[in-house]
Amino acid sequence: MALFEGTLRADTLGMETTVTVSLPQNGQGSGGTPVLYLLHGLGDNHSTWVRRTNIDRYANQEGIAVVMPEVQRGFYTDMAYGPAYFTYITEELPRLAASLFRVTDDPARTYIAGLSMGGYGALKAALRCPDRYAAAGCFSGAVDIRSRLKDPGGLMGPGEIKAVCGGEVAAEDDILMLTAKAVTTGRRLPALYITCGLSDFLYEDNQRLHRQLEFLRIPHVYEEWAGAHEWEFWDRSVRQFLQFIRE
Repeated sequence: MALFEGTLRADTLGMETTVTVSLPQNGQGSGGTPVLYLLHGLGDNHSTWVRRTNIDRYANQEGIAVVMPEVQRGFYTDMAYGPAYFTYITEELPRLAASLFRVTDDPARTYIAGLSMGGYGALKAALRCPDRYAAAGCFSGAVDIRSRLKDPGGLMGPGEIKAVCGGEVAAEDDILMLTAKAVTTGRRLPALYITCGLSDFLYEDNQRLHRQLEFLRIPHVYEEWAGAHEWEFWDRSVRQFLQFIRE
């Protein structure tokens, strides 16, 4: 495997930004290497997945590239007062990755996943741009964004919340509303894989999403086991997600 960490120019963001990329030893075939866009959580950065889990080893065994971008605390949103992170993640970054690292641009071999804030971002990308991904993984996801941003004891202050969404979450940034909309459009969704620890403070939010997906009859795999909002849980989650997309 090969591991790269550096900067690239993102026109969507209007600035240079950092990225970590893990490439498998024998992953490239015709059409480029299969790729997983792996998203970090609030308070983390582009390098945290590699530093805190065994994702590079797992991905090398599966022959898949992993692209880990940086969005700071932007919630994978085209911010009201800040960079257009959602557009960057879903549109510009895949073009840059295909050009610079020869990963595939084939949706059938393109995947997206993340933890906490990144789990929210991965699900939002899968629901809004379903034709671009074969599967999406959400681990301990901040899936009920409205309740999280209104939580007075939360990790984001009023100024940050206003910068992200202008003070009010739009329907296109609300996972629960996007799942309902997906049913009405009839578009094929990526395969969805969702995990949450039994002791995670986001457990009830993920249970609510699971129940809604069941009610709407949206196919998905939901798994839970002992664990909190912690790296041991996410290491197991990403390993099982790679097995999920292989199968």
